[in-house]
Amino acid sequence: MRILSRYILREHIGPILFALVITLFVLIVDFIPSIVELIIGKSLDVFTVLWVFTLNLAWMLVLAVPMAVLIATLMAFGRLSSDFEILAMKTSGINVLRMIYPVLMASLILAGGLVWFNNAILPEANHKARVLMGDIRVMRPTLSIKSNIFINDIPGYFILIGDVDHETARIRDVLIYDQRSRNVSRTITADRGYLEFLEGGQVLSFELEDGEIYEEDAGYQASYRRVAFKKQLFNIRDMNRELRVTESSHRSDREMSTTMMLEQTDALRENIENFKEEIDRVLLKHLDPHRVTRGDTMSADYSREEQLSLVYVLEAIKNLRNTRNLISNNLRKIDQLQKSINVYLLEVHKKFSIPTACVVFVLIGAPLGILARRGGFGTAIGISVGLFMVYWAFLIGGEELSDRGFVSPVLSMWMPNILIGAVGLMLFQWVITERSPLAFMGGLRNTRLWIRFMNTVEKALHFFKGEMIDKKHKPRTRSDWIKKIRLIRILDNYLLMKFVRAFVLSLVVFILIMHLVHLIEHLDTYIDRKAGFKSIVMFYVYFTPFIVILTTPVATLLGAIFTVGLMARGNEILAIKASGVSLWRVALPLLIAGMVISILSFVASDKLLPYTNQRKSEIRYGDIENLPDFRSEYYSNFHRRGEQGRIFNFRLYSPQQKMGKDAEIHTYQENRLVELIEAKELSWKDSIWVAYDGTKTIFSDIDKPQTQDSLVSFDTLFLPALTEHPTRFARRQIDPRDFGYDQSISDLKQEIENKRKNGIDPTPERVYLMFKYSLPLTSFIIILIAVPLASDPRRGSPAIGFAFAIGISFAYMVIFEVFRTLGTSGKIPPAFAAWSINVIFFLIGLYMMFRARK
Repeated sequence: MRILSRYILREHIGPILFALVITLFVLIVDFIPSIVELIIGKSLDVFTVLWVFTLNLAWMLVLAVPMAVLIATLMAFGRLSSDFEILAMKTSGINVLRMIYPVLMASLILAGGLVWFNNAILPEANHKARVLMGDIRVMRPTLSIKSNIFINDIPGYFILIGDVDHETARIRDVLIYDQRSRNVSRTITADRGYLEFLEGGQVLSFELEDGEIYEEDAGYQASYRRVAFKKQLFNIRDMNRELRVTESSHRSDREMSTTMMLEQTDALRENIENFKEEIDRVLLKHLDPHRVTRGDTMSADYSREEQLSLVYVLEAIKNLRNTRNLISNNLRKIDQLQKSINVYLLEVHKKFSIPTACVVFVLIGAPLGILARRGGFGTAIGISVGLFMVYWAFLIGGEELSDRGFVSPVLSMWMPNILIGAVGLMLFQWVITERSPLAFMGGLRNTRLWIRFMNTVEKALHFFKGEMIDKKHKPRTRSDWIKKIRLIRILDNYLLMKFVRAFVLSLVVFILIMHLVHLIEHLDTYIDRKAGFKSIVMFYVYFTPFIVILTTPVATLLGAIFTVGLMARGNEILAIKASGVSLWRVALPLLIAGMVISILSFVASDKLLPYTNQRKSEIRYGDIENLPDFRSEYYSNFHRRGEQGRIFNFRLYSPQQKMGKDAEIHTYQENRLVELIEAKELSWKDSIWVAYDGTKTIFSDIDKPQTQDSLVSFDTLFLPALTEHPTRFARRQIDPRDFGYDQSISDLKQEIENKRKNGIDPTPERVYLMFKYSLPLTSFIIILIAVPLASDPRRGSPAIGFAFAIGISFAYMVIFEVFRTLGTSGKIPPAFAAWSINVIFFLIGLYMMFRARK
């Protein structure tokens, strides 16, 4: 039995290591853009970035290990079952429980190790990662700042910086609008300067050089005081709460061990008891509501009539109202403290429930592997992803419900283990007794209703497969070359059908997984905002095209690899080659399909995605979260860069009405404010902008003291010089950081032209314009690599094919991020940045096709 135990454990070592690597890769993929951006775009040293990455590996391991255990269990017992070794052990009198015993013991040891890891290693890693990122922000304050992108995250300010040096923290073409006061506004411009964080990140400090300050004179309406400076220090305080806790003494719930969190819960419970005692003391003073009217608290010097006067009755009512407010405040504080306790208890139980999942996944993975009788990686991945998604959905959903007090923390964290463990025990009963829990349904097969149903299904299948044969039809005679084309056409249809099925299935899986993940992560928002069912459904409808375009290259790669790989494993590719058909001819229908997919992706990304992404944002932030910036009628605090140095600011702007409220139009020349138009309303009338009820200020040259500012008040002012069309303001601010998915080609071209007119470097927009053309072509190029890679029978298994798909996707993503970062930073030309990766993979594909076995 020891030999058997060692043999079964050895069967798990390879699969668990392989599954652990694959699972970690899936979790690491999200970090690749950030890592490349920090190294190349932000000029951080490689060792610092690797240390950040290493610290974040801790929480990835906690999720990856249970998933790897599930995949390894399915693969190991699936192989043992498919090779009839399970049957051989059963016939030797060995019980299934005895077969699973060594794996179960190993999972218990692994779970114990994870519990220790969660309490000793994970909190310290999370804490050090947060402190390190805080130190990086303080050391490099420009890391989160993009050139020529409006920064409006700071209440009362919006900032525009023309150029940012992330290594030296030097900035150029600085524009700061101070709008903390509705009555007095201030504008600061500077040619250059430095940026740093002070006081532990609570103060954002600008050290500006060669600039001007324009401040509205409170004593004179529409009059400005201007001050020119050579050097000026400008501080913005209370920047971000996240930066206030970068000191090492503070720890969040995910940075604490179980002992630390239990101590916190004890302290919070003591506070709750103190509030309850205070409520009891207040209530004791008001047990008798007639106490005041009886005169018990009044002096004997007052008469009975005076004590019953309205003054004292009102005083009593006031005291009762104050008491009610005090009790309400205490109850609110008690509720907040209880929520904090629930958060800590959730983390405490999570540190034990997730490691316990290793044992639970063995309980359900072993019988599933035996019943499936398939030890392939594809089968294991399919079942594992489904089970893990169910487990994760219950875990995250229970956490959200617990935060709102609907479910206790204990039940929310342990319910997934209980449910999946119960299903595992039922499957064990099935494997041991060899009697299905659903055996009672077998009697339905002999009923007349079931027979009719199956006949109907069979007829429908025959109809859709084209097996309805017209017996009167006689085939026409054809020449030999027509027959040859017919054979090739059959081959093409066969390949395309297999490819389309795999491609569509991959897309459907990606859509379902991403929708489910997003739904779970934002479930609390939907509950808090009381979002309507229709709004949620429409949000995911408009979210779907983005997922499809994003995952199409990977789905194309998987479809080609699995299509050709399974045919190669079944020796179909060998038979086709033996018939005189080359590998190029085999790849032709797939290449045509890839080109069609590329064209459709290009059209969708340019015509469909800008609209669906905008509608998705409006539904999410407007209908679901009810943010004023995304209301259907008005955008609030709306800013847009115009032409010839103009910047438009609106307190409210309506794209439908083509009208803005409380408008300001600033015109700059060489970073100097030369003209300012302020109006209560700015409207588009008869192909011209018209301003109402405002002032127009033309600022004099500060180097010429003999000149004066020109101030003109107006009721109506026509502005034919404004060449900006309202369609430019119809969409929200263009941000090239989203890989161009929110902009059409015309939007990007217009933005490039506007920046050129304003003397601004449009390199990032040019890079993303090139990517709009190059990225869709990936679906065609990737097939050149997939076909020769999967055509070798030795690499035709689903496991190897999936591994190759992961590796190719990883390599493509890394190279893409490197060239994107180099391109947007101006270190390589935009066209080279966008097309180099396609050229590299195209040449690799051609080389592999020529080197493949003919």
